[in-house]
Amino acid sequence: MDALDCADPSLLVDKRSETTTSLQALAMLNNRFILRMAEHVAVALKGKDDPVGELIARSLGRPVRREERALLEDYASSHGMAALVRLVFNMSEFSYVD
Repeated sequence: MDALDCADPSLLVDKRSETTTSLQALAMLNNRFILRMAEHVAVALKGKDDPVGELIARSLGRPVRREERALLEDYASSHGMAALVRLVFNMSEFSYVD
């Protein structure tokens, strides 16, 4: 959790520090918790009429864009839905609120 700037719960802090490092991206791609959650989401999407659209709507809060749909569907067919979920979990749009 240190890689993701989680605050120490034993300390009172007024504002959480924010950094962006390559270690954070690696943690979001390879951490055991993220791997399990990606599998869980992939199983939940199995059998849906539009799993890619559902994934984007659930994780990013917006409809899938036409130009990204083909890319995401190709990626899922090549690497599996769990890998696509991990990819979406690692998107800046997922990690940061603008």
